[in-house]
Amino acid sequence: MKKTIYSDQDFKRLIEGNYYYVDKTKVIEDLIMYKKDGTALFPRPRRFGKSLFMSTLDYFFNIEKNSKHLFKGLYIEKSKVFKEHLNKYPVIHLDFKDLRDNNYDSFYTKFKSLMSSAYKSKKYIYDRLEEYEKKKFDRILNEEGVKEEYEEALVKLSEWLYSYYNKEVIILIDEYDAPINASYVNKYYEKLMGLFRPIFSRTFKGNNALKLGIMTGVLRIGGESFFSAFNNPDIYDVMSSKYNDYFGFTKNETKEMLEYFNLKHTSEVSEYYDGYNFNGVHVYNPWSIANYAKNKELKLYWVNTGSNELIRSLLTQIDEEEKRRIEELVKGKSKSFKYNEKLSFSDFKSNNFTGILNLLLVSGYLTLDRKEEDIYYYKIPNKEVLEDFMNMISYIMFGEDIRNGEYILGFVDGIKSGDKELAEKYLNQMLRGVSYLDNKEAFYHGYIMSLFLNFLSDSKYRVESNHESGEGRYDVCIKRIDNTLGIIIEFKVSKTKKNMEVKAKDGIKQIKKNSYSETLLRDKVKDIKEYVIVFHGNSAIVR
Repeated sequence: MKKTIYSDQDFKRLIEGNYYYVDKTKVIEDLIMYKKDGTALFPRPRRFGKSLFMSTLDYFFNIEKNSKHLFKGLYIEKSKVFKEHLNKYPVIHLDFKDLRDNNYDSFYTKFKSLMSSAYKSKKYIYDRLEEYEKKKFDRILNEEGVKEEYEEALVKLSEWLYSYYNKEVIILIDEYDAPINASYVNKYYEKLMGLFRPIFSRTFKGNNALKLGIMTGVLRIGGESFFSAFNNPDIYDVMSSKYNDYFGFTKNETKEMLEYFNLKHTSEVSEYYDGYNFNGVHVYNPWSIANYAKNKELKLYWVNTGSNELIRSLLTQIDEEEKRRIEELVKGKSKSFKYNEKLSFSDFKSNNFTGILNLLLVSGYLTLDRKEEDIYYYKIPNKEVLEDFMNMISYIMFGEDIRNGEYILGFVDGIKSGDKELAEKYLNQMLRGVSYLDNKEAFYHGYIMSLFLNFLSDSKYRVESNHESGEGRYDVCIKRIDNTLGIIIEFKVSKTKKNMEVKAKDGIKQIKKNSYSETLLRDKVKDIKEYVIVFHGNSAIVR
């Protein structure tokens, strides 16, 4: 019986550790036969298998490795390209995911360390270098180089490897955009790009030592000048027609995996983890499916698995009309906008809402719904993403107010203990600081959910929203993992202050009539609390 994989992104450890592997090795054949040379960028949402993809390429191509046994029984082993290309190329494999930082100096220190490690891994070529080249090598190895030397460090290493092996080099850069995103959020973007533009230009433009360059990330940032500086890579993103079934699990792959682990492919599985449409190819979130196969529990796995700083900072800047469009997406509607294949950070600087929607698309928060003539419509793909999206909605409405821990903890404590007056007191204190309220349930729902997800969604609690129970769907369900406490919350919005108590009574009847607590009773939860929270503008009651 194979084990489920849920965190390891190393292809060798996955195969040798007898983990379940969804065979995506045909992508190697396609790259060799159709891409052949140049540079390619594969932007995909977080946790869609990008790092495992890069690790697989490394183990296949790398001349330093002996990897034949790793591909036994996989598609690529039977391909005509297998014998000719397996372990035949020098490979430089860099991962930029840890280069995120809140200031340039810290980033630069980490970058020098990363390049030092890359040089250290190729120290075997040192004796074949000329004396002046050894000095350059030593300065990068010892993290003592000047900026100009770091600008050419990657291209120099590829040239030296080419000379050593008389073989063209493959360069893999994983999460290339992680430091770029951090630099934009933390306001050192131009300084970082002053380093990155020459690095990428010298490495990928006119480099005779390069056979193939592969980059992954979340954003394609196609309009940035540092891409055009190296003849523009081929970009295969979520709206491209190629390579779309190599990231994420197809329906058949998902069914096969779940059946292997004695799980059924139910409509609930689809509701949680399906819904992605990569230009006609329908896929499931692989991270979530693998975790579901391991834990055998339907819950949120994608939430909080990556940085959302850029999206959150941009959402706080949108106007009231744009907030209404976001609300419609949350309510399950699809919206049309123009897909921008040359998305750049300049689109964000001008507070371009279409640019933000494009960012949500490439980041996995939206996906293609349908095409009508020449108009494309996009939607939130599934329940899991909706929860994460709603978590961010609080930043649209409340900005920094969510970080007022005293009020939040007081509200949460009141809900947990059954003290409705305490919960109502602190909730109203939070609401008084709100500059914008639309009297729409989706916004209130998103805000309260974000509080619980941030302050309760740990190892002790499970927080869910809009899940079927009894004869309907509750708004929020909170359950301690040890089944000592369960909480059902229904949200209502009143158009007038006078009608708030009437709305509360309606909500209580709805909870009872639809048996929302049935799921908690079935799990034999000892203490079950039911609440209705009614909102009107900047005020609320808890009943």
